[in-house]
Amino acid sequence: RMIALSAVVRTLQAMFQDDAAAKGLELVVDAEGLDIDVDGFSAMRILSNLVQNAIKYTPDGAVTLSGKFDGQTALVRVCDNGPGLSRDAFQTALERTVRLDEDMTGEAGNGLGLAIVRELCRRQDYSLTLIDHDDTGTCIEIGFSAH
Repeated sequence: RMIALSAVVRTLQAMFQDDAAAKGLELVVDAEGLDIDVDGFSAMRILSNLVQNAIKYTPDGAVTLSGKFDGQTALVRVCDNGPGLSRDAFQTALERTVRLDEDMTGEAGNGLGLAIVRELCRRQDYSLTLIDHDDTGTCIEIGFSAH
């Protein structure tokens, strides 16, 4: 079912606000104008996995969900200021059932988060990119293209 990406983002904000607050984190959402229609199930699953991981691996500070639309593609970033993820660790995490948890925070996980994100992006022809940035933490961008 197709739904506006902006509605998915608003739903995610409502879903994860309490989880972030319970850890003392700020959930910052800046994704207005994402009025592109996307597959609702896939977009929700992709972004909820990323936001959930960001909250899980961020000890303090903020998790940011931001987006912009260039007329063809909606670029949505989920960024945190947790321990960070190298390019190699990102590639490893994309492989199903590989867990990086012990190396990071000791948080429990099933290791499927990024593998599921990658598979759903592949099926919908969405891009999945680890964004280089100077700060600590991780920033992952999904490119939702208009169909």
